[in-house]
Amino acid sequence: MLFGEVLLKGLIVVRVNASVTLMSRFSAFLVLTAFSAFVLTDTSVYAQQGLANRTLVPADSSQTGLISDVVDDRAIKQLISSKADLLLPDPEVSLLKGFEEQIKRSETKLKLPKLKSAALASHEVYPAVAPSVLVLSKVYKCGRCTRWHDRSAGAFAITADGAIVTNHHVVEGVQPDERALVATAANGKVYVVKEILAADELNDIAILQLELPAGEKLTPAKIAERAIPGEDVYAISHPVSRFYTLTKGVVSRNAMMHTPKGSAKRLYITAEFAKGSSGSPIFNSRGEVVGIVSSTQSIYYTETQDQQKNLQMVFRNCVPASSVHLLLK
Repeated sequence: MLFGEVLLKGLIVVRVNASVTLMSRFSAFLVLTAFSAFVLTDTSVYAQQGLANRTLVPADSSQTGLISDVVDDRAIKQLISSKADLLLPDPEVSLLKGFEEQIKRSETKLKLPKLKSAALASHEVYPAVAPSVLVLSKVYKCGRCTRWHDRSAGAFAITADGAIVTNHHVVEGVQPDERALVATAANGKVYVVKEILAADELNDIAILQLELPAGEKLTPAKIAERAIPGEDVYAISHPVSRFYTLTKGVVSRNAMMHTPKGSAKRLYITAEFAKGSSGSPIFNSRGEVVGIVSSTQSIYYTETQDQQKNLQMVFRNCVPASSVHLLLK
């Protein structure tokens, strides 16, 4: 049951009060566990229709564009649509040509900047790191109206000149109706993704290059060396187009993931996220990126052929941020 939503200075905190049911008629030795894994790209077309028809709150000298006062999900989607109109005067032209080949690149020559970090109080994390967080959107037309729509996920900047990080599964595969991939920054600027610099399917990570106008810069985030179980972490993500949502938790473990294609490291956290959050950064209390949202696994007490019953726990799986170094020459 949704317990409450608090919206304060662009900071959305969602608290969930979930009940857990244990079926005592079963022997304690016969617990059945079912896993259901989901990748977290967003397939929704519109922001919720019930949102107030507000406009973007302009930033003052001490605040930042889209998160300066109140996050307006509808206005962000309108901003993305308007930018697509400028980028794509001919809706039949695609700016995604070459992506299918570029995603096969396994490494890139890229030097990360040397950034400083310092301990932050819990309420200081959001304003300190949000400028490096991006909304990454595939834009398309539905065929039933004239406007551009978006399928959005998350990303974050790692260099000032336009290199950003997201998940491999966010950028793989281009749908027939998709025409461009754009990144929206917290200051309200929207940039087109020019190319995929490198990607790794097993580690579910990709580095992209944005096309920046002359003189414009991104705010890069620092990559942490490691994540320590028990330390506080903060996810800033865009679940079902609730843009720039902050959730807090801890690192629950570092573990290996084994698949038929190979083995890779994964980071598990308790901070919540959902579809639309893929590629979003996980920060520690120094404002460093320790992980990248990847997927969830839901554990049910009982599973039948037709239904899953009695949800007990959700594992929140992330890619360690240090995996970025695997793509750098």
